[in-house]
Amino acid sequence: MNERNKFRLKFFNDFCAESALWEIGEGPIAYEKLNISTELISELRIWSDFWVEHRKIDGWDSLENESWYVSRGKELLNSLRDELPTDWIIYPLDWNE
Repeated sequence: MNERNKFRLKFFNDFCAESALWEIGEGPIAYEKLNISTELISELRIWSDFWVEHRKIDGWDSLENESWYVSRGKELLNSLRDELPTDWIIYPLDWNE
């Protein structure tokens, strides 16, 4: 399958969004609509809650929290890529992979 026929998601948190997965051109997609484990859904929610608690409009409350968030996000991104079918492409926001 070529890249044009693949499903594409962006992976990032935003204020007032209940999901860190976004359909390109559509908006946030509920985790339950994807065929991913309940454990991964729980971990994604914990990660998103951490973002809400520590990421403010003017930036992070500490460099340590920002570092943890990015590191954990990369782990979760790998888990998503492992659990979703190969015809899905997930793009992280502002991370150097």
